[in-house]
Amino acid sequence: MSKKIEVVLNSQRLIAYDGTTLVFDFSCVLGDEETPTRPGMFHITWKDIRHVSSQSGHPMPYAMFFDGGRAIHAGTHIGLRHLAMRAGLGRLDNITPESAKIGSHGCVNLHKDDAAKLYPWADIGTIVVVR
Repeated sequence: MSKKIEVVLNSQRLIAYDGTTLVFDFSCVLGDEETPTRPGMFHITWKDIRHVSSQSGHPMPYAMFFDGGRAIHAGTHIGLRHLAMRAGLGRLDNITPESAKIGSHGCVNLHKDDAAKLYPWADIGTIVVVR
C-alpha cells in the first residue's frame, strides 16, 4: 500500500492513510495569516527526531520536513492553540509577542504523543497533501 498524509487547513486535522485505510486522525495547529502553512502536494524529504529550529531556536521533536523549512513535528499546548486557531484568533499573532504566538510558523504542530506515533510510520518520500 502507499502511505499518504493529508493536512486539512480549515479543520486543522492531520489524517494519515495507508492506501485507503485510515491509520491516524490527529488535531493539529497550522500557520497563521503571517506565516501560513502552504497548500499543495509535497513529500517528506528528511526527518530529525531531535531537531531544533534554526529560525527560532525552539525544539521541534519528531520533525518530518515536507516543504523547505516547514515540518510536521511535536508542538506545545496543542489542544488550546487548536481551539484558538479554529476560533480565528491566529489572526492576532501579528500583535502578540512571539512567546504567545497561537499559530505555527507554517509547520504542522501535533501533540507529542501523536508526533511520536506518526514519526516511525511516515517514511522519507511519503506524500503530504495540504488542502
